[in-house]
Amino acid sequence: LVPCVSAADETILVPEVEVRSGPSTSSLYYPTGKLRAGDRIQVVGEPENGFLKIVPPAGSFSLILKRDVQLLNANTGQVRVEQAMTVMGGLTPICNVRGTLLPRGTVVTILGSETVQTAQGAVEYYKIVPINEYRYVPVSAVRRGQDSTPGGSSFSHPGADRGGSTL
Repeated sequence: LVPCVSAADETILVPEVEVRSGPSTSSLYYPTGKLRAGDRIQVVGEPENGFLKIVPPAGSFSLILKRDVQLLNANTGQVRVEQAMTVMGGLTPICNVRGTLLPRGTVVTILGSETVQTAQGAVEYYKIVPINEYRYVPVSAVRRGQDSTPGGSSFSHPGADRGGSTL
């Protein structure tokens, strides 16, 4: 059995805050997006160091190797390997925080393509809607205790924490 984590809707208080790939402002974790005052987020956990674990907000994306996906149509693909690793997409040229492993047969929503230059040459990725991943924002950026639904909503997530592992 997979435990359920209570989710809560929160509101961003500060004028602008970075959404990050891990629970820290260290250089190990990069910004994956930005939120502005009034934006709503879904919080699913609170790490001890002052960052909230959140569902990736609108505009978030992950990267998956093109060779690991079979196109079904222009906006949909299916994982064709046993375990396809995703990487959290970000606002920086180097994205290296692992997202999750997607099993063969997982259907992904394709948002576009991206070519990443590495020491070994160009690597082709699809940008996809994140699946089973999380992002992070500082606790100080949100209004706490303003759950929009009585008692919160139930959010079930398989597997372990999907943020924080660098490649």
